[in-house]
Amino acid sequence: MTVYAPEGSILLKGVKFDCVTNPCLVELAHTCPLCNDSGPEYNKTKAHFEKVGEATETALICPMEKIKVTSVRKAGLSNRHLATACNRDLQRMHHKTFTLEFSRVPVYVNLCDTKTTRHWRTWEAA
Repeated sequence: MTVYAPEGSILLKGVKFDCVTNPCLVELAHTCPLCNDSGPEYNKTKAHFEKVGEATETALICPMEKIKVTSVRKAGLSNRHLATACNRDLQRMHHKTFTLEFSRVPVYVNLCDTKTTRHWRTWEAA
């Protein structure tokens, strides 16, 4: 069973890793919500978290809830809001103007964040 719950930690060689100390992971955390239209959602009937949308996109969002690069407070949130608390906070920090069509050949993502960087970024998977 795949778990999309926003719980747990990021491990490095079996030890809990503080991701905010790594600038690359912080950058990734700020990027994933912007190039993503999917995410986890709490299904109250089934009493568990599940994906909404593309599995690959949801897989980018789930770790962002664990990295927690913002000061969003999660205490007291319902499971529904807990599923995407950090993601929503990051989306409020940046403005997504438009989405380019995703291409699988080659696999790439384009992102233009005019609020903070004023330039394009392209990530390509080998």
